[in-house]
Amino acid sequence: MPRKTDKTLKERISYLENALRLKDEEYKKFFETIIDNISHELRTPLNAINGFSGLIQSRELPFKKVEDYFEIIHANIARIQFVIDNVIELSFLNANKLEMKKEVCNLSEILKSTFYYANHLKMKYKKNAVAIICGDIESELVEEFIADEYRIMLVLRNLINNALKNTTKGYVEFGCSSDNDLLKFFVMDTGKGYDKNIISDAFQNQKKQSVG
Repeated sequence: MPRKTDKTLKERISYLENALRLKDEEYKKFFETIIDNISHELRTPLNAINGFSGLIQSRELPFKKVEDYFEIIHANIARIQFVIDNVIELSFLNANKLEMKKEVCNLSEILKSTFYYANHLKMKYKKNAVAIICGDIESELVEEFIADEYRIMLVLRNLINNALKNTTKGYVEFGCSSDNDLLKFFVMDTGKGYDKNIISDAFQNQKKQSVG
């Protein structure tokens, strides 16, 4: 009897060691991919900021041109902030240290900021055939509410980013509606949408669907 127990224990230990090794390899591959993506996502806007700020400094330009260049610089700063925010969130999630804040949020400001960011993404992805629509605020909606504004913005931006990537024409619409005492933020688009067979994988790392 003891020999059988020892064999079973050794098999379980071997199984756990193998599972841990595979999980470790999976995480290494995942973070290598993340680092490669971060490198690209930061280098591109940094080059744009460096180039356009150099143009502003090196020559006399019409005021309208300077305004346009500053708008491009600000858009690329927002892009860098977006990348950094996502990296921070990812590290918190993996360390199980994600904490939600409770603060006073302004609905109009959230939607206004999101609209500006969505148009920046539209320019980035050259989606001229896609309209950005911010839904009207319903009269019964409260102007201020308690929530974690930072994470509301982060989720909206990620959803809009994904929607614009996968929409070739039509529109991307976002907004907020009421459901009894709850506020429901939404993002809709005229893109292809998810295959029903991979909906369950939507929140898994490194899961993508090809766009036709």
